[in-house]
Amino acid sequence: MGKAEGKVDVFRCVQQLREQRVSMVQTKEQYSFLYEALLEGLLCGSTGVPVESIASRVHSLRDHETSGCNSALEKEFKALQRFSELFQLLPCREAEKPRNQAKNRKPGILPADSCRPILMSSVNADGSPAYINAVFASTYTEEERIIITQLPFPTTLVDFWALVWDYTCTSVVVLNELQELDKTYVQFWPSQGEDDYGRFHVQLISEEPGAGFTTWTLVLSNRQQPKKSAVEIQLHQLTDWPMQQHVPTNPDTIISLLGKVETHHRQSQDGHILVTCWDGASRSGIFCAAGFLCEQIQSEGMVDVSQAVRMLKRRRRQFIRNVVGADF
Repeated sequence: MGKAEGKVDVFRCVQQLREQRVSMVQTKEQYSFLYEALLEGLLCGSTGVPVESIASRVHSLRDHETSGCNSALEKEFKALQRFSELFQLLPCREAEKPRNQAKNRKPGILPADSCRPILMSSVNADGSPAYINAVFASTYTEEERIIITQLPFPTTLVDFWALVWDYTCTSVVVLNELQELDKTYVQFWPSQGEDDYGRFHVQLISEEPGAGFTTWTLVLSNRQQPKKSAVEIQLHQLTDWPMQQHVPTNPDTIISLLGKVETHHRQSQDGHILVTCWDGASRSGIFCAAGFLCEQIQSEGMVDVSQAVRMLKRRRRQFIRNVVGADF
Protein backbone atom coordinates (compact mmCIF):
# COMPACT_ATOMS: atom_id res chain seq x y z
CA MET A 1 0.00 0.00 0.00
CA GLY A 2 2.78 2.42 0.93
CA LYS A 3 4.62 1.99 -2.37
CA ALA A 4 1.48 1.64 -4.51
CA GLU A 5 -0.50 4.60 -3.13
CA GLY A 6 2.12 6.75 -1.42
CA LYS A 7 0.35 6.47 1.94
CA VAL A 8 -0.23 4.01 4.78
CA ASP A 9 -3.03 3.49 7.29
CA VAL A 10 -1.63 1.51 10.20
CA PHE A 11 -4.65 2.18 12.39
CA ARG A 12 -7.09 0.78 9.83
CA CYS A 13 -4.88 -2.23 9.16
CA VAL A 14 -4.69 -3.12 12.87
CA GLN A 15 -8.40 -2.49 13.25
CA GLN A 16 -9.16 -5.00 10.48
CA LEU A 17 -6.79 -7.55 12.01
CA ARG A 18 -8.43 -7.22 15.42
CA GLU A 19 -11.86 -7.70 13.89
CA GLN A 20 -10.63 -11.13 12.83
CA ARG A 21 -8.65 -11.90 16.00
CA VAL A 22 -9.02 -9.56 18.94
CA SER A 23 -5.61 -10.31 20.48
CA MET A 24 -3.66 -9.03 17.46
CA VAL A 25 -1.20 -6.19 18.34
CA GLN A 26 -1.71 -6.10 22.09
CA THR A 27 0.69 -3.40 23.32
CA LYS A 28 1.77 0.14 22.56
CA GLU A 29 5.30 -1.16 21.90
CA GLN A 30 4.01 -3.56 19.23
CA TYR A 31 1.97 -0.79 17.60
CA SER A 32 5.00 1.52 17.60
CA PHE A 33 7.10 -1.25 16.08
CA LEU A 34 4.78 -1.35 13.05
CA TYR A 35 5.58 2.28 12.29
CA GLU A 36 9.31 1.69 12.72
CA ALA A 37 9.20 -1.36 10.44
CA LEU A 38 7.30 0.63 7.80
CA LEU A 39 9.76 3.49 8.00
CA GLU A 40 12.69 1.10 7.70
CA GLY A 41 11.19 -0.78 4.76
CA LEU A 42 10.05 2.26 2.79
CA LEU A 43 13.21 4.32 3.35
CA CYS A 44 15.86 1.62 3.11
CA GLY A 45 14.28 -1.27 1.23
CA SER A 46 16.00 -4.66 0.87
CA THR A 47 19.76 -4.30 1.40
CA GLY A 48 21.04 -7.81 2.21
CA VAL A 49 23.78 -9.28 -0.01
CA PRO A 50 24.98 -12.92 -0.26
CA VAL A 51 28.65 -13.35 0.67
CA GLU A 52 29.60 -14.41 -2.84
CA SER A 53 28.18 -11.14 -4.23
CA ILE A 54 29.89 -8.74 -1.81
CA ALA A 55 32.65 -7.64 -4.21
CA SER A 56 30.24 -6.73 -7.02
CA ARG A 57 27.88 -5.02 -4.54
CA VAL A 58 30.71 -2.86 -3.17
CA HIS A 59 31.73 -1.90 -6.72
CA SER A 60 28.18 -0.90 -7.66
CA LEU A 61 27.71 1.10 -4.45
CA ARG A 62 30.89 3.09 -5.02
CA ASP A 63 30.28 3.68 -8.73
CA HIS A 64 29.05 7.19 -9.55
CA GLU A 65 26.32 7.52 -12.12
CA THR A 66 27.29 9.02 -15.45
CA SER A 67 25.12 12.06 -14.69
CA GLY A 68 27.48 13.02 -11.88
CA CYS A 69 24.96 12.30 -9.13
CA ASN A 70 25.92 10.77 -5.81
CA SER A 71 26.99 7.14 -5.70
CA ALA A 72 24.53 4.47 -4.59
CA LEU A 73 26.50 4.26 -1.33
CA GLU A 74 25.90 7.94 -0.62
CA LYS A 75 22.20 7.57 -1.42
CA GLU A 76 21.92 4.55 0.88
CA PHE A 77 23.68 6.45 3.66
CA LYS A 78 21.33 9.43 3.25
CA ALA A 79 18.39 7.06 3.71
CA LEU A 80 20.03 5.82 6.92
CA GLN A 81 20.42 9.39 8.14
CA ARG A 82 16.74 10.06 7.53
CA PHE A 83 15.89 6.87 9.40
CA SER A 84 18.00 7.92 12.39
CA GLU A 85 16.23 11.30 12.66
CA LEU A 86 13.32 9.46 14.27
CA PHE A 87 15.48 8.57 17.27
CA GLN A 88 16.55 12.19 17.77
CA LEU A 89 13.22 12.59 19.54
CA LEU A 90 13.98 10.07 22.30
CA PRO A 91 14.24 11.85 25.68
CA CYS A 92 17.61 12.09 27.47
CA ARG A 93 16.33 13.57 30.73
CA GLU A 94 18.89 11.96 33.06
CA ALA A 95 21.82 12.97 30.86
CA GLU A 96 20.56 16.56 30.71
CA LYS A 97 20.23 17.02 34.49
CA PRO A 98 22.60 19.76 35.75
CA ARG A 99 24.46 17.35 38.05
CA ASN A 100 25.20 15.03 35.11
CA GLN A 101 26.12 17.45 32.34
CA ALA A 102 29.81 17.50 33.30
CA LYS A 103 29.89 13.71 32.86
CA ASN A 104 29.21 14.00 29.12
CA ARG A 105 32.25 14.50 26.89
CA LYS A 106 30.19 15.79 23.96
CA PRO A 107 26.96 17.67 24.74
CA GLY A 108 25.41 16.36 21.53
CA ILE A 109 26.12 12.69 22.29
CA LEU A 110 23.76 11.69 25.09
CA PRO A 111 22.15 8.36 26.01
CA ALA A 112 18.39 8.08 25.69
CA ASP A 113 16.66 7.18 28.95
CA SER A 114 15.17 4.08 27.34
CA CYS A 115 18.47 2.40 26.45
CA ARG A 116 21.06 3.44 29.04
CA PRO A 117 22.38 1.10 31.75
CA ILE A 118 21.47 1.96 35.34
CA LEU A 119 24.35 1.81 37.81
CA MET A 120 23.69 -0.13 41.00
CA SER A 121 26.99 0.08 42.89
CA SER A 122 27.68 3.79 42.39
CA VAL A 123 25.18 6.25 43.85
CA ASN A 124 24.61 9.98 44.21
CA ALA A 125 24.57 11.82 47.54
CA ASP A 126 20.79 11.34 47.74
CA GLY A 127 21.13 7.58 47.24
CA SER A 128 19.88 7.54 43.65
CA PRO A 129 21.87 5.61 41.02
CA ALA A 130 24.84 7.51 39.60
CA TYR A 131 24.71 8.39 35.90
CA ILE A 132 27.07 7.20 33.18
CA ASN A 133 27.02 8.14 29.50
CA ALA A 134 26.52 4.67 28.02
CA VAL A 135 24.01 2.75 25.90
CA PHE A 136 23.11 -0.87 25.28
CA ALA A 137 23.50 -2.32 21.78
CA SER A 138 22.65 -5.69 20.28
CA THR A 139 24.73 -8.08 18.23
CA TYR A 140 23.27 -10.12 15.39
CA THR A 141 22.52 -13.01 17.75
CA GLU A 142 22.04 -11.46 21.21
CA GLU A 143 19.88 -8.61 22.45
CA GLU A 144 21.70 -5.89 24.45
CA ARG A 145 24.86 -7.96 24.73
CA ILE A 146 27.10 -4.91 24.24
CA ILE A 147 27.45 -1.74 26.31
CA ILE A 148 29.04 1.25 24.57
CA THR A 149 30.45 4.16 26.56
CA GLN A 150 32.82 7.09 26.30
CA LEU A 151 36.31 6.88 27.81
CA PRO A 152 36.05 7.96 31.47
CA PHE A 153 37.08 11.29 32.95
CA PRO A 154 39.42 11.22 35.97
CA THR A 155 36.29 12.10 37.97
CA THR A 156 34.19 9.22 36.60
CA LEU A 157 36.57 6.28 37.06
CA VAL A 158 34.44 4.83 39.87
CA ASP A 159 31.33 5.02 37.67
CA PHE A 160 33.20 3.27 34.85
CA TRP A 161 34.26 0.36 37.04
CA ALA A 162 30.78 0.24 38.57
CA LEU A 163 29.46 -0.28 35.05
CA VAL A 164 31.92 -3.13 34.47
CA TRP A 165 31.03 -4.68 37.84
CA ASP A 166 27.25 -4.27 37.73
CA TYR A 167 26.92 -5.77 34.25
CA THR A 168 29.73 -8.35 34.54
CA CYS A 169 31.65 -7.01 31.55
CA THR A 170 34.17 -9.80 31.01
CA SER A 171 35.58 -8.14 27.87
CA VAL A 172 36.50 -4.45 27.57
CA VAL A 173 37.55 -3.05 24.18
CA VAL A 174 39.42 0.30 24.14
CA LEU A 175 39.56 1.81 20.64
CA ASN A 176 41.97 4.70 21.33
CA GLU A 177 45.56 5.05 22.47
CA LEU A 178 45.24 7.38 25.44
CA GLN A 179 48.53 9.22 24.82
CA GLU A 180 47.02 10.64 21.61
CA LEU A 181 44.29 12.38 23.59
CA ASP A 182 44.20 15.32 26.00
CA LYS A 183 44.80 15.20 29.76
CA THR A 184 41.14 14.47 30.53
CA TYR A 185 41.76 10.96 29.18
CA VAL A 186 43.60 8.82 31.71
CA GLN A 187 44.54 5.15 31.88
CA PHE A 188 41.88 3.50 33.99
CA TRP A 189 43.61 0.19 34.68
CA PRO A 190 46.93 -0.58 36.43
CA SER A 191 50.10 -0.65 34.31
CA GLN A 192 51.56 -3.03 36.86
CA GLY A 193 50.50 -4.58 40.14
CA GLU A 194 47.12 -3.33 41.29
CA ASP A 195 45.11 -0.15 41.85
CA ASP A 196 42.01 1.00 43.71
CA TYR A 197 39.21 3.05 42.15
CA GLY A 198 36.92 3.96 45.00
CA ARG A 199 35.39 0.72 46.25
CA PHE A 200 36.77 -1.24 43.30
CA HIS A 201 40.08 -3.10 43.31
CA VAL A 202 41.72 -3.97 39.97
CA GLN A 203 44.65 -6.38 39.78
CA LEU A 204 46.81 -6.85 36.68
CA ILE A 205 47.43 -10.54 35.94
CA SER A 206 49.14 -10.43 32.55
CA GLU A 207 49.91 -8.29 29.50
CA GLU A 208 50.02 -9.74 25.99
CA PRO A 209 51.18 -7.50 23.10
CA GLY A 210 49.72 -8.52 19.75
CA ALA A 211 49.54 -7.41 16.12
CA GLY A 212 47.58 -4.17 16.25
CA PHE A 213 46.27 -4.50 19.81
CA THR A 214 47.41 -5.35 23.34
CA THR A 215 45.48 -7.58 25.74
CA TRP A 216 45.57 -7.23 29.53
CA THR A 217 44.03 -9.79 31.87
CA LEU A 218 42.59 -8.10 34.97
CA VAL A 219 40.70 -9.20 38.07
CA LEU A 220 38.04 -6.83 39.42
CA SER A 221 36.65 -7.03 42.95
CA ASN A 222 34.36 -4.84 45.05
CA ARG A 223 35.46 -4.29 48.65
CA GLN A 224 31.88 -3.50 49.67
CA GLN A 225 30.68 -6.86 48.31
CA PRO A 226 33.41 -9.25 49.53
CA LYS A 227 31.19 -12.33 49.21
CA LYS A 228 30.59 -11.76 45.52
CA SER A 229 33.10 -13.48 43.25
CA ALA A 230 35.73 -11.34 41.56
CA VAL A 231 35.39 -10.85 37.81
CA GLU A 232 38.19 -11.81 35.42
CA ILE A 233 38.36 -9.37 32.52
CA GLN A 234 40.19 -9.28 29.23
CA LEU A 235 40.90 -5.67 28.29
CA HIS A 236 41.95 -5.14 24.67
CA GLN A 237 43.42 -1.84 23.48
CA LEU A 238 43.67 -1.15 19.75
CA THR A 239 47.08 0.32 18.87
CA ASP A 240 47.03 0.83 15.09
CA TRP A 241 44.15 3.27 14.53
CA PRO A 242 45.71 6.79 14.50
CA MET A 243 43.51 9.54 15.91
CA GLN A 244 43.49 11.54 12.66
CA GLN A 245 42.00 8.64 10.67
CA HIS A 246 38.23 8.19 10.41
CA VAL A 247 38.47 4.42 9.85
CA PRO A 248 40.91 1.70 11.02
CA THR A 249 44.25 1.35 9.25
CA ASN A 250 43.99 -2.41 8.88
CA PRO A 251 40.59 -4.17 8.66
CA ASP A 252 42.32 -7.48 9.46
CA THR A 253 43.20 -6.14 12.93
CA ILE A 254 39.53 -5.41 13.63
CA ILE A 255 38.51 -8.90 12.47
CA SER A 256 41.23 -10.50 14.63
CA LEU A 257 40.18 -8.45 17.68
CA LEU A 258 36.52 -9.32 17.14
CA GLY A 259 37.46 -13.00 17.02
CA LYS A 260 39.39 -12.78 20.29
CA VAL A 261 36.52 -10.97 22.03
CA GLU A 262 34.00 -13.53 20.75
CA THR A 263 36.12 -16.48 21.89
CA HIS A 264 36.48 -15.04 25.40
CA HIS A 265 32.78 -14.21 25.57
CA ARG A 266 31.83 -17.82 24.75
CA GLN A 267 34.24 -19.09 27.40
CA SER A 268 32.82 -16.67 29.98
CA GLN A 269 29.26 -17.84 29.14
CA ASP A 270 27.58 -14.74 30.52
CA GLY A 271 28.08 -11.03 31.04
CA HIS A 272 28.43 -8.15 28.64
CA ILE A 273 31.06 -6.80 26.27
CA LEU A 274 32.02 -3.18 26.98
CA VAL A 275 33.24 -1.09 24.03
CA THR A 276 34.69 2.37 24.63
CA CYS A 277 36.22 5.16 22.57
CA TRP A 278 36.99 8.85 23.06
CA ASP A 279 33.40 10.08 22.56
CA GLY A 280 31.43 6.84 22.89
CA ALA A 281 30.30 6.91 19.25
CA SER A 282 32.83 7.61 16.48
CA ARG A 283 34.93 4.45 16.69
CA SER A 284 32.61 2.27 18.75
CA GLY A 285 29.93 2.36 16.06
CA ILE A 286 32.29 1.10 13.36
CA PHE A 287 33.65 -1.68 15.60
CA CYS A 288 30.21 -2.89 16.69
CA ALA A 289 28.81 -2.78 13.15
CA ALA A 290 31.75 -4.90 11.99
CA GLY A 291 31.01 -7.40 14.75
CA PHE A 292 27.32 -7.54 13.76
CA LEU A 293 28.28 -8.28 10.15
CA CYS A 294 30.79 -10.99 11.06
CA GLU A 295 28.11 -12.80 13.07
CA GLN A 296 25.62 -12.36 10.23
CA ILE A 297 28.02 -13.96 7.75
CA GLN A 298 28.55 -16.93 10.07
CA SER A 299 24.82 -17.34 10.72
CA GLU A 300 23.31 -16.67 7.29
CA GLY A 301 26.07 -16.44 4.71
CA MET A 302 25.05 -12.88 3.87
CA VAL A 303 25.71 -9.31 4.95
CA ASP A 304 23.41 -6.33 5.39
CA VAL A 305 25.46 -3.24 6.23
CA SER A 306 22.38 -1.05 6.22
CA GLN A 307 20.70 -3.30 8.80
CA ALA A 308 23.80 -3.23 11.02
CA VAL A 309 23.92 0.57 10.95
CA ARG A 310 20.17 0.88 11.54
CA MET A 311 20.42 -1.40 14.57
CA LEU A 312 23.10 0.82 16.10
CA LYS A 313 21.44 4.12 15.23
CA ARG A 314 18.34 3.04 17.12
CA ARG A 315 20.46 3.36 20.27
CA ARG A 316 22.69 6.31 19.38
CA ARG A 317 22.13 8.19 16.14
CA GLN A 318 25.74 9.49 16.13
CA PHE A 319 27.07 6.00 15.34
CA ILE A 320 28.50 5.84 11.77
CA ARG A 321 28.16 9.57 11.17
CA ASN A 322 29.59 9.78 7.66
CA VAL A 323 29.73 7.83 4.43
CA VAL A 324 33.44 7.04 5.02
CA GLY A 325 32.52 4.90 8.03
CA ALA A 326 29.74 3.16 6.09
CA ASP A 327 32.14 2.49 3.22
CA PHE A 328 34.62 0.81 5.59
